[in-house]
Amino acid sequence: MKPTNRSAYLEAFLETGSIPVGIIDTHTHMNDVYGTCMCVYEYEETIRRAKEQGIAGIWCSPHSDLFDGLARNGEITEMMDRYPGYVRGYFGFNPNYAEEYDVEDVLKHEGYIGFKTLPDYYRTPLGDWRYQKLFEIANAYSLALLVHTWGFSRYNDVEDMKKIADRYPDIRLIMGHSAPNRLDDAIALAKEKENVYLDLCDIHRHSGIVAKMVNAVGSEKVLFGTDLPWYDPNYCLGSVLYADIADADRDNIFYKNAERIIRSIKK
Repeated sequence: MKPTNRSAYLEAFLETGSIPVGIIDTHTHMNDVYGTCMCVYEYEETIRRAKEQGIAGIWCSPHSDLFDGLARNGEITEMMDRYPGYVRGYFGFNPNYAEEYDVEDVLKHEGYIGFKTLPDYYRTPLGDWRYQKLFEIANAYSLALLVHTWGFSRYNDVEDMKKIADRYPDIRLIMGHSAPNRLDDAIALAKEKENVYLDLCDIHRHSGIVAKMVNAVGSEKVLFGTDLPWYDPNYCLGSVLYADIADADRDNIFYKNAERIIRSIKK
């Protein structure tokens, strides 16, 4: 298929299998997860393949740190230590085990980019008091907060994101998956709030999504995410390369927006 948008990045990819910029993947997990079969999941192999496909850095919350109440973010610490600078971590936070965490650990390891939580899975709405210290630390140090969103949820709907964005304006609030069932509302919130970002993870597979987001809010508010190892990075890459946007927009999505968030962190 010939490119229709005259993208130098797309032409380079079709010729060489890579693009001439390093990509930052802001939504990954790594390692095994119960009840699902993955062809590749051990983080050493996954990272090796990611590097081969042009991923210059990942922001990660391993499955165990999200779903194992005893993990206490041990796997992400191991990954950040083994791949310093390449792996940046989300401190996985399950409010049902709030007393078992020292959330200030996010300040003690330079590899941490912020927090990750899944209110739907944990059946604990974002308004619950157990999140408060997490929000306060993220706001004080301008950390990222990746929240799983899907839309029409009593645990983390778009209105909940807005409340967090209003009350904690210095959190870099990433709407994980961009609330697919309420995408238009998620786009409107990202347009309204300077500290809210859209996430391409998983939603990238829908036709026209990338251009829709860029045209509505600007490419500065859209982050590249793959859900690695759930998706092959090249699959996600194609959704951006074939989108009807400019290469300057691709620069923002692939790495500039992530770099801007990193520079804003105050810890």
